[in-house]
Parts: sequence; structure tokens; C-alpha cells
Amino acid sequence: MINYMKSEIYRFNRKKTFSILLAITSILILSLVIVLNIAGRGSSTFEYNNIMFLYRNVVGEGPLIIMLGFIVSNILLGKDLNLIKASIHGGVSRSKIFWSKFLIGTGYYILLGIILVGITIILGQVFLKGTEDPGIKNYIMALLNMLPILISAFAISYTFGIFKIKSSSIIIFLLFVYGVLEPILNLFTGIFEPLTKILGYLPYAIFLNNLEYLRNKNVVFMSEAWIIGIIITIAVLIIGYRKFKKKDF
Repeated sequence: MINYMKSEIYRFNRKKTFSILLAITSILILSLVIVLNIAGRGSSTFEYNNIMFLYRNVVGEGPLIIMLGFIVSNILLGKDLNLIKASIHGGVSRSKIFWSKFLIGTGYYILLGIILVGITIILGQVFLKGTEDPGIKNYIMALLNMLPILISAFAISYTFGIFKIKSSSIIIFLLFVYGVLEPILNLFTGIFEPLTKILGYLPYAIFLNNLEYLRNKNVVFMSEAWIIGIIITIAVLIIGYRKFKKKDF
């Protein structure tokens, strides 16, 4: 499995798309920071040229970060889907293929996140106000609360992608589960009161609660985020792996 993973990592590193994605996202973050800095200098009443506003913008974009995971999954699979059949016929077990690719994709997704988080912290410290505020600790804790939910979304992107499901269908499914599902169900809480308790465990509600903790500068460890994220990830991967073992290539 190690040798197969090495070859997959080598193949992934040869793709320029990941570097382009990193460059584009870094430029977008830099642009936001520069705009906030310039706006703050031009007006003494401008309240948003501070680090906490930047941090809240990042933490508040859970669905967008999920889309980054979807893109990484696409980069990982992409044309390589055509090589899976050759690998299987070449004697590589389906287990090695499925789990190696998932671990590699997850690793690069986390690497992308670490780099971008580092960029936001450095740029925020250099260009924005509020460096004396102990916001970094809250920021990192908020991001850690998001991590299991983001990984679960990546697991869905990867599993759907390896079965060649259309990208548009994957995006719609992700936005539904991690975005609009909670607001839709919230409309029925007046009719079915027990829904209120369930809603708090949906990914979008977890994102909102996490953001509220950050706004109050009192982020706490959200065990529900890890429980829900791990359950979704394990369920998706187990179902996906079982189907992958039976898939006819």
C-alpha cells in the first residue's frame, strides 16, 4: 500500500491544478486583507479592518470551504479514474486504490487548509488591527470544530467522484446537506417540535453555532461537530467501499 501511495502522491504532485488552486485562494485572501486595510485608512469610522472580522469571514464560509474540498477531490480523481481499471487489472487491490486515494486526497485538503490558515494569520497580524486581541486561539479552535464536518463533506465528494457521478450532482447534494437542509427543516419546527433538537446536530447549524462562539470570542470544543462528522465520514466510506469492491470496471 505504501508503494502505491507513493506513486499516487507523485502523480498528484505533477498536476499543476492544485498549485493553481492554492495560488488563486491565496490571492483572494490577500486581496480581502488589502481592501480592508485601505478602507480602514480611508475612514476612521470603518469597523471592519480588524483581525476578528477576517477570522469571522473565514469561519463563516463553511460551504465555500467544502467546495474547495470538492475541487481537491476532482483534482485527485479527474483523469485518474481511467487508470483505476488498469490498476485493478494490473493486480492492485481495490482496497489499496480506494483507501490510498482517500487518504492522499484528505492529506492534501488539510495541507491546503493549513497553508491558507497560516496566510490569514500572518496577513492579519501585519495589515489589520487587533493584534493584541487573543483571537488566534479562538480562530484555531473554531477551525478545529469545523474540521470533522469538512472531512465528512470531502468523503462524500470523493466517494461520489470515484463512481463518476456528475460534478453538478455532487455540488447540489453537498449544498443541500451542508447548507439548505437546516433552513428547510426549520420551517417545520412549529408543526413538529422535536425537529428543534435534531436541527442543532445538522452541519449547517453546527457551522452557525461555531461562528456565534467566535463572534463572542468564546469558542468552545464542539463535541457534536466531531460526533456528527465522524459518523457521516465512516458511514459514507463504508458504503462507498463496499460498492467499490463490487463495481464492474
